[in-house]
Amino acid sequence: MSGHDRRMMPLIAPQRRQARRQISVHLEEHVIAELDAYRTYIQSSREYVITQALGRVFRHDRGFQAQQATTGDGRVPHQPADAPTIARED
Repeated sequence: MSGHDRRMMPLIAPQRRQARRQISVHLEEHVIAELDAYRTYIQSSREYVITQALGRVFRHDRGFQAQQATTGDGRVPHQPADAPTIARED
């Protein structure tokens, strides 16, 4: 098979479309100011900066990674803040 018979592939992979859901958060004024300064610095949107920053935290927080490994399914177990703590006896 010659090089011309292969399917042509772009040098840069297309951006993957991820399912997205809108959320609303309240941030301190100084955080918003820094967010806007940073997004201007890298010429990107607030959404992009927040998504990338959170992704970096999730990937590099060893305690979080250990906790995720214990759930088995990659989801954070939900427990209300006022729920009683039950001691396990193993």
